[in-house]
Amino acid sequence: MEGMLKAMVRLARSFSLLLSLSVVAGSALGASLSDIPPGVLAQVKSMPPAQAQALARQYGIDLGALAGSEAAGPAPGQAPAPIALDQAPAPAASDQPAAPGQQATTPSEAEARAEAKAAPAIEPLDPEARFGLGFFSAEVSTFAPVDNVPVPQDYRLGPGDELRLLMLGQDNAELSLVIDRLGEIALPQMGKLALAGMTFEAAAALVQKRIAAERIGVEALVSMGRLRAINVMLAGEVRVPGARSLSALSRLTHALFAAGGLSPVGSLRNIQVKRDGETVGVFDAYDLMLEGDSRGDLQLRDGDVVFVPTLTRLGGVSGAVRRPGVFELAEGETLADLLAMAGGATARGLSEGMLLERERPNGGPEILVLNAGDLAAQEALTGDRLRVQVASQRFSNRVVLEGAVQRPGVYGHFEGMRLSDLLRDVEIDLLEDTDLGYGLVVSTEAHTGLISVAQFAPSAVLASPEGADDLLLASRDRVLIFTRTNSGGTNRQALLGPVIAQLDRQANPDSAVPAVTISGAVQAPGRYPLGEGYTAADLLNAAGGFRDDAYRREIEIQTVFLNRQSVAEVRVRTVSGEGAALAQATLESRDRVLVRTIPDWQLTETVELAGEFRFPGTYNLLPGETLGGLIDRVGGVTTQAFPYGAVYTARTAADAEQEEMRRFVTEIRRTYA
Repeated sequence: MEGMLKAMVRLARSFSLLLSLSVVAGSALGASLSDIPPGVLAQVKSMPPAQAQALARQYGIDLGALAGSEAAGPAPGQAPAPIALDQAPAPAASDQPAAPGQQATTPSEAEARAEAKAAPAIEPLDPEARFGLGFFSAEVSTFAPVDNVPVPQDYRLGPGDELRLLMLGQDNAELSLVIDRLGEIALPQMGKLALAGMTFEAAAALVQKRIAAERIGVEALVSMGRLRAINVMLAGEVRVPGARSLSALSRLTHALFAAGGLSPVGSLRNIQVKRDGETVGVFDAYDLMLEGDSRGDLQLRDGDVVFVPTLTRLGGVSGAVRRPGVFELAEGETLADLLAMAGGATARGLSEGMLLERERPNGGPEILVLNAGDLAAQEALTGDRLRVQVASQRFSNRVVLEGAVQRPGVYGHFEGMRLSDLLRDVEIDLLEDTDLGYGLVVSTEAHTGLISVAQFAPSAVLASPEGADDLLLASRDRVLIFTRTNSGGTNRQALLGPVIAQLDRQANPDSAVPAVTISGAVQAPGRYPLGEGYTAADLLNAAGGFRDDAYRREIEIQTVFLNRQSVAEVRVRTVSGEGAALAQATLESRDRVLVRTIPDWQLTETVELAGEFRFPGTYNLLPGETLGGLIDRVGGVTTQAFPYGAVYTARTAADAEQEEMRRFVTEIRRTYA
């Protein structure tokens, strides 16, 4: 439906374009460029060159004049077209044509893109993802102090500052004195006093001394009133550069907040304060953000310039660290400093085998393997990416208990651990439907990852700890406990499936698949792992034992082997399923064991008689019995029975009816086709 709508839209646009061109062509044969409406002209330009030429010839439009006008230059405010209508674009590098609106790719560009996709490379670090960039971007309404904010004693006074003078004694008075443009205050009846440039502490002492000399018996108390505003210029890589009017108590960080923070490429490590053309301070914002050190946050003066240069070096940290991200590097910092910026490695971070992705001097990437002790001696370079690998989250001394148990899960392994340490009591450790005759230990070789299996009987482990079935366990072993085959619990094939799949994967020409198959009259036929010294009796226990209809006198074992011509042949042997013969019949890889059914075993074949029979009900079929014989055996039918209307249903009859229905449907389709 969506494709149909798009096709209808394209058709409508084409019809509108043709109609517009028809009007232009009808007004004057050989229409000029000025006669074409701008909307129609834009649609013509967007068409493929061949189609545009054909359409222009049909309606007498001179596209050469159009190309000439474009060569002369675009109209004011109009972007130039990428190609002229009478020129075909360069062929694309690939066999496929370039998509609409997409430039054709040269062979070298295509090869470079393919190489970039195929080969892993170091991605450039994003400066906008840098740690701390948004620290100064918070919206702060003002940093101007209110009247009751205490002023530090080293605050230097200037024009516009207000001093509040309280005189006590013979003459009580409260005065507000503002420092004028000349840097002086006017004391009533005492003249002027120059205070600009002095600290508040020195100025207060001078005022008190002057009043004490002029007014005997009068004590003066001096405090700060309203503070003056200072003008500060913000330049460089700030979001909103320019002049700012700030409180006289403002510091460097206040100015950065007033400028909206830094631009994406502004340096956080080299923020400079310039005064009278000289640099009077350098502020490293990471000292404040990472260590809480604000000593570099200078108090600004009127006329100061805050300059933020462009950042030059970036480094990244990922993996098992507390604060992964991109960080700005200062001159001389090492990889240990870079790791410290990321908060250091977590408890699961590996101190050995850290990976450093770095650009070589010739521009090619490389990966270096470093230990924690090597980081302090390695200078951090631009573009470095340090990756701290995560230690394995698996328990190294684990034993896994799965299946029909009360408490499945991971247990700690210890030296000399046996199955009896996991299975102590049938009531406490096992479920009610646990198969006590079959269990499996799956062991994994640490260096190769190959698995092997060993079979045991849980009942024997519970009855005889440290006996033959009480196997020693190794670290990384899995103990599988199964449900009985006639219960609705865990399906043994669901637990065995991954084990069989792993055995199939690790097989090779020199090592056959250690698995065997049993079928026929057993409780759970299927494929089972082959353990060392495995016998037909072990396989029978794994399959849940014989069914009641099993023919035990002859158990067939099929073995596949290669003859001298390397051709596979099958050797068949039969053993008795009664006595010790099965326990002596060893099995080989890919052996198949077949347990036949007792001949004429029909206890489960029944027929139901319903309706006007003398004795309706469900009856077992006798060997070779027919329907008429069965009716005679049950006493025939009643006097009310209508034998000609009898209905017989059976699985074979239902299958025949379905086949007849399919044949009828096929015939109908063929007829109408």
